[in-house]
Amino acid sequence: MRINDGAPGIDKTTVAQVEEYGVDRLLDEVAAELRERRYRPLPARRVLIPKPGLKDQYRPLSIPAVRDRVVQAAVKIVLEPVFEADMADCSFGFRPRRSAHDALQVLIDECARGRRWGDCTKTARDCTVFGSGPLSVVTESDSSCRSMAVSGACVRVTPV
Repeated sequence: MRINDGAPGIDKTTVAQVEEYGVDRLLDEVAAELRERRYRPLPARRVLIPKPGLKDQYRPLSIPAVRDRVVQAAVKIVLEPVFEADMADCSFGFRPRRSAHDALQVLIDECARGRRWGDCTKTARDCTVFGSGPLSVVTESDSSCRSMAVSGACVRVTPV
């Protein structure tokens, strides 16, 4: 938030105000609320931001309060390694240091190795999707193939 000069949440509290209040003090209070199961996140502030290159078009953006961002970051630090340990190597969506470009590169590399790909008989909604957008990694019960959702359909990479 500090790096990109992020906006305050619904409570209008800024990072500078938290520093004045005392970071350790805020962390102690939030930790106590969590331990006592009293912590409740504030509603996110909803704003509309312009879509790049599209005049008079906006997309919604939710801005959590600073204290809620702290809790979200802590939960991510604790849970991410737990889920990462169970992720298949061919899963790319919403994962650290992985992107749709990386998934596409796997297809390119597999093709260069002589593998082929084609549409699955399943649609993307029949698969477990990890990611969104034009290229999302999906898994199926058949672990012998790598599958990716491309424009709503699974793409299976299989040995030649």
